[in-house]
Amino acid sequence: MKIFERALDLLDRLWFICAKMTKWVVHRCTGASEIQRILVAEGDGSVSAGWSSSSSSSISSYRTEKLAKSITRSTKLDDVQSLLLSPEANSSELARTVAARKRIPPGLRGHLEQGLTNMIAVASAIREVREWKAKAVDRNLMSHREMLENLWILLKVGQEREGDDFWSSSSWSEIGFQGRDPCTDFRGAGVLGLIQLCYFAKHRPDSARRMLREPPMEAARYPFCCCGLNITASLSDLITQDKLSRWLYGKRASEVVSAFHDFYCDTFELFHARWVASKPQNILSFPPVFKAAMEQASRMLEHEGFITVDGREVQ
Repeated sequence: MKIFERALDLLDRLWFICAKMTKWVVHRCTGASEIQRILVAEGDGSVSAGWSSSSSSSISSYRTEKLAKSITRSTKLDDVQSLLLSPEANSSELARTVAARKRIPPGLRGHLEQGLTNMIAVASAIREVREWKAKAVDRNLMSHREMLENLWILLKVGQEREGDDFWSSSSWSEIGFQGRDPCTDFRGAGVLGLIQLCYFAKHRPDSARRMLREPPMEAARYPFCCCGLNITASLSDLITQDKLSRWLYGKRASEVVSAFHDFYCDTFELFHARWVASKPQNILSFPPVFKAAMEQASRMLEHEGFITVDGREVQ
């Protein structure tokens, strides 16, 4: 085992050395930094043509990902990496800094600024996700009570809950909370879990209500809301570990958050399809089915950027 680990370590070092040497040779031959080559590939020009670029300043998500990795690897841009994660990040100022240090020609700075704007939007969304997940659902906040009320209304159209106490009702179990007080189930997902449950119920109400009723045998159903909270916890790890960024670049900050919520909805539908297909007898089947569904969803999202169920894209 130790020999194997040493061999892997040696291969990692050799790869790093080869990558550095290749980067140095290309730089010497072209006179262009890695960032310049990434930006040129996005435009119409070439290194030898004086770094001209297309008139559009748009940059693809693929090139944005390469730009982000290049900035991360550059020792000259350590402070830029930190500033990109700041709530006060300014793409214009950062573009001027990067352009000066990497000698980016004026004709390519539109692509550079747009790439940085894409990166800032994703960083902002990741920051929001972390903050929402860390914040507990608070029974003393009217906004949280209203969200739970709306969730109930969307899932149980026209049906009243039992009892007069909002925070103590056996009816909450009908939409998949474990106890009489739904607040106690949000510990692992925080407000983010509540936001995503509401998003699913609002944007895909037919799917959400159907999933509540399936399978036909009630004993074989899973706790809908608790399942959604588990999915939130799993997906929030993916986005905060930067494993979804390549599919989010190019969207505005508000669109990035919505795209993440759509990934959540897709994953929920994937799990449900697997659950029904497994023909469970009771809730004891939940752990292995959930684990398999999350592993499948993670692979699809990381490598393809979308989720399919039975060969069709979920939407």
